[in-house]
Amino acid sequence: MAEVEWVQDIPPRDATDREDLQELTNNAAAHARSWLSTVKASTRDRRKLEAIYNVEAMMPNPEDPERFSFWLATLSNRRPSERLELLRIRDTAERIRRGLIYLGAESPGCRVQ
Repeated sequence: MAEVEWVQDIPPRDATDREDLQELTNNAAAHARSWLSTVKASTRDRRKLEAIYNVEAMMPNPEDPERFSFWLATLSNRRPSERLELLRIRDTAERIRRGLIYLGAESPGCRVQ
């Protein structure tokens, strides 16, 4: 039997950090919506399109940056080890920044060599 430990992100230090985090989250949400629209427009497979719509429907409100950051972390198609590394980060802003980097690497028409 395993013991579960509930771990939360490290909270922002002050009002300025909270405002910066909220701005980052709002910008990331806009980028994620744009990315999803581009992916939907370029997808011809019905099953993949349905999966994209399901992911989009699960997008949390950006007013909860921590929750949004976990959703963003699962959006990219990463290997399990990379995804786990991203999910282990306890800094919400860092998780969002890395999630955006991963999305950028997976943009339609973008090839990583």
